[in-house]
Amino acid sequence: MLAWVRYDESKVPVYAIQEFKGAYPTRMEYDEYPGEYRYKYPVAGAKNSDVSVMTFDIKNRVTRTMKLPLDADGYVPR
Repeated sequence: MLAWVRYDESKVPVYAIQEFKGAYPTRMEYDEYPGEYRYKYPVAGAKNSDVSVMTFDIKNRVTRTMKLPLDADGYVPR
């Protein structure tokens, strides 16, 4: 049996920060204009990842989602 934690970040808002040549002197594409780095960042009050614990039975080749006794604000640590 294998088990893993699955994070569905599809509803997490994307946050963008600008990157400037001073911080990245070797990045020639930032010579004239700043670049942009975008990543999923759940700010306070925004939608966060939906987390589930999955298992795979090697013998039967069946994948299942475990039912965790969590409320809507439950926490599954990484």
